Amino acid sequence: MLKWVKESVSALPSTLGNVIHFNTLTGLWPDEGYKAMELIRADETTYVDKKRMLLTHYKYPRLFLRVSKNAYVSVINKDTLQIARGSEPITSYNQIRNSFGDYYVSMNMYYCRKVFATFLRNEGIESEIVDLLQGRIPNSVFVRHYYRPDPSKFDLIREKLTKLHNLIDV
Repeated sequence: MLKWVKESVSALPSTLGNVIHFNTLTGLWPDEGYKAMELIRADETTYVDKKRMLLTHYKYPRLFLRVSKNAYVSVINKDTLQIARGSEPITSYNQIRNSFGDYYVSMNMYYCRKVFATFLRNEGIESEIVDLLQGRIPNSVFVRHYYRPDPSKFDLIREKLTKLHNLIDV
């Protein structure tokens, strides 16, 4: 999967490659990723919590909060912000999907989420935190009502994302 991410980032024009790169660093769904990139370009001061280096999806419930999966925040670093700032606007998920065929690249955007989750889990990040960042809230009473992740974990995740960025960067 990581091989597909690297090859796709290098084979596609930077606009599309940046979407793959950004989604891999945030763990967002493809449609959430391009919307997040657009919000960073259009409304960075409201959307990006620069003190904690988080994307605050909860401020835009119409775009990010759904019935079953809710991505409330994403941990970011300077690299993630640069990727979004340097990208051109994308108008829809269909634009992304249709463009892949033009460059003979298979449409496996779901790999971005898998690489993100697998990488963080292999780096020692608890599965509850990975689930939280990807918008999955388990049915466990503990997680739903009592679990409060240590904010310092986000700093550790940010360090791991820098390592993942370096793996993807071509």
